[in-house]
Amino acid sequence: MCPNQYPFVSVITTTKNEEKYIGKLLESLVLQTYPKDKFEVLVIDALSNDSTLHIINTYKKKLNLKIVSICECSRPQAWNIGIDNAQGKYFIIVNAHSFLKEDYIEKAVNTFFKLREVEPKLAAVGCKLIYLYDNIFSKMISLLYSSFFSGANTARYTKKPHFSDTATFALYDKQIVVENGKFDEDFLIGEDYELSWRLRLKGYKLYTNPEIIAYYHLRRNFKAFIKQTYNYAVSRGLLVRKGYRKIDWRYPSTYWFIPLVFFGYNVFFLLYTFFLGFHIVIVMPMLIYWVSALIVSIKIVIREKTLIGLSLPPLYFIFHNILGLGLLSGLLFGKKAFHV
Repeated sequence: MCPNQYPFVSVITTTKNEEKYIGKLLESLVLQTYPKDKFEVLVIDALSNDSTLHIINTYKKKLNLKIVSICECSRPQAWNIGIDNAQGKYFIIVNAHSFLKEDYIEKAVNTFFKLREVEPKLAAVGCKLIYLYDNIFSKMISLLYSSFFSGANTARYTKKPHFSDTATFALYDKQIVVENGKFDEDFLIGEDYELSWRLRLKGYKLYTNPEIIAYYHLRRNFKAFIKQTYNYAVSRGLLVRKGYRKIDWRYPSTYWFIPLVFFGYNVFFLLYTFFLGFHIVIVMPMLIYWVSALIVSIKIVIREKTLIGLSLPPLYFIFHNILGLGLLSGLLFGKKAFHV
């Protein structure tokens, strides 16, 4: 696509006290190969009281940048405000903890329009996410997400372009999103996943191209990791309550229940062992799980050339149980189960 044919794109992000990361995101937008007059940057700020706004204002001469100040609200509400204020026919939503490779917008647009020539129902094109870490625990989380064993979105480890069940930091067709209700504000987290599933219910397609690259700073402590994992699982439970699991048995929604089954088995295992004692039949699934986790972890150690991967089996165990608990909470209590 020639530069003069490029569509106008809106890049949307939300902030609240993001002084540590927002400058890196905005600098990556300054360095984009996409023509500067062909995209805008919308920052939806929820009353930051650190130096976030000062940093943002220093980029007003470098970018077509607009700040929309809002009161405290949920993330999907903020995204919807961004969409309402977006001038582009296409928009990209990025997290303030992320930054983009310099050809991100250009490759996203080129991929979108090339693919739409053969797939008119294309709604969004997403990226491959590369995790960054500030400490050993963040590195452990990065490794945890780098395998199918985590059940993570393929954007976290994919190597080949493919149609996907969701699209990370995607370039969306704004008209399609608006006509289908934008983001569901019942979701405090997982709202992008919810939108993806709703679009696919209507027959739209989503695509992931690993040549489009974004970088994301991971949660840096155990508490934040547990909270994020739990809320993510709650969103899956809420999706099931809303009927999304009925899309097609070929889709990964079927596998959402595996952590719930695993969590239930662990509760049963503890109760049985405590009251009735050890039995090989009861303990066998537990042994199979730990052997599988160890094999996956060793493969990660070899691939990534780091012994930190050997710490993953117990982290996987915690991760999968929290997913099961969160899914159960979401199924039982819906949006009330989210931990703010």
